[in-house]
Amino acid sequence: DYLHGTGHGVGAALNVHEGPHSISARWGNTCGLEEGMICSNEPGYYEAGAFGIRIENLLVARAAPTPNAFNGKAYLCFDQLTYVPIQASLLEPSLLTSAEVEWLDA
Repeated sequence: DYLHGTGHGVGAALNVHEGPHSISARWGNTCGLEEGMICSNEPGYYEAGAFGIRIENLLVARAAPTPNAFNGKAYLCFDQLTYVPIQASLLEPSLLTSAEVEWLDA
């Protein structure tokens, strides 16, 4: 719990925090994700009374290719729509895993 939602809807009214879907403990979700829905992806870290940092990109939900039907249930995955640049000079490389460095360099 880092005091912020992980994502929210973005869409028709060009509203910030547009529903009906969200990935947050603060919102009561009124529907599940469906193929074609756009949502934000906002991982972050917040230090109470000091600072916070968050990256916000947009994702679109699409049908996930799965090798099994899982009792006839369809599954979703996400495709990245936007990539907000990350200011690398603010990072401490010694704190990153090799997978995180590879992701940043991609």
